[in-house]
Amino acid sequence: MLRDPVSRYLSEWKHVQRGATWKTSLHMCDGRSPTPDELPTCYEGDDWSGVSLQEFMDCSYNLANNRQYSKQEEHQKNRQKRREERRLLREQRAHQWSKEETAEEITVTEDYNSQVARW
Repeated sequence: MLRDPVSRYLSEWKHVQRGATWKTSLHMCDGRSPTPDELPTCYEGDDWSGVSLQEFMDCSYNLANNRQYSKQEEHQKNRQKRREERRLLREQRAHQWSKEETAEEITVTEDYNSQVARW
């Protein structure tokens, strides 16, 4: 369940306004850390302390502007991946069962009389 998008956004703004940054967060871009051109910051200096709500909203590089959508997208991709994994497992199991059933049908067993005759 996701938080209300407005309260989440305002909460993140207040957090940043108090001096929080995501400098130590791991951001990935095609399996590597992004360059400053690929992930520019919205502020100069150590942090964005005291940022107004308007400044926070106006920065086009602000990841908070797209965070809820990206989390939903990530969640959907994970759900789809798990669904696909379950489907593949079901297919594998069905294939194994059909192999076992086929093996039983093809197996030739001797009856008691033919075994006795060999002894």
